[in-house]
This record gives sequence, C-alpha cells and structure tokens, in this order.
Amino acid sequence: KRRLSKLGTEEEEKFPKPYLVVIDGGKGHLSAVKEVFDEAGITDIDLVSLAKKEELIFTLFSPDPVALPRRDYTLRMMQRIRDEAHRFAITYHRATHGKNSMKSVLKEIDGIGEKKRKALMDKFGTIENVRRASEEELAETDGISAANARKIKEYFENEKRES
Repeated sequence: KRRLSKLGTEEEEKFPKPYLVVIDGGKGHLSAVKEVFDEAGITDIDLVSLAKKEELIFTLFSPDPVALPRRDYTLRMMQRIRDEAHRFAITYHRATHGKNSMKSVLKEIDGIGEKKRKALMDKFGTIENVRRASEEELAETDGISAANARKIKEYFENEKRES
C-alpha cells in the first residue's frame, strides 16, 4: 500500500510505476496483494510471487505454480531480486531499530527529553559517538546545557563502572 500510494503523485517521478511486482511468498501472499491492487483499482501492473521453500513461481494466470529447474536463469534472477529485497529490508530494520534503542539509552538520563535525544542523535549519529564526546562537545549541541552535558558524561562513566 505504501508503494502504491506514490502513484499519481509528484513522487511518481522518483518512484515510477512498475510493470511487474515480485512478491516474496506463495499463493496466499499473491492473493493478498491482488486484493490490495483490486481495492486501489490497479489493473495494469503484473504480479508474481516466489515461494521460498520450493522456489515455485505463482502468477495470477494459472492456479498451478511454475516450477523452473534450479539452474534456470529466470529462477536465479528472481531469487536474487528476493534476496536483495530481504537484504535491504533487514538493513533498514537494523538501522531504525539501532537508532530507537540508542534513543532509549538516553531516556535513562534525567533531564534529557525527546528533543534533546533527537538533537544528540542528529549531531553524533550513534550512541557510541555520544558516549565518546567530551562535555564541551555535548554542550555545543542545540538544547544541551553544561549541566545536561555533565549528567550525560556521568551516566556513561557510571555505566562503565557497573559493567
């Protein structure tokens, strides 16, 4: 739905309408996406799905899956597309999960609210960089006072002693 929402908007230039959507999953996943397409009135984009375990290809044109030989170029290309989509999704998930967990560490520090956490993450990028920063560098961050910077340094110093 998120990808389809870009169709017909100014974002369509950046995300052009695809001719084909490859779905990771079997017949059930294909049917679910077909329902979304039907709700959106989309009829001019082809759909296929690739079921991982058996490596079967499902289409909307036949109730039976297509079983290609394991060494077939088309099958290998579809596997690479699927694997790249997985890699991209996992990388994205790890990046967002990492940022969220970093922000949660900063929640432990009294006086450091959401705006200050965001400012620290925007400036330093990672919790490790915040940890390594000097009090002066921390205090140069928007919204971080000298007292806040001292609390942050003390928090991380205490964290080291406890571990």
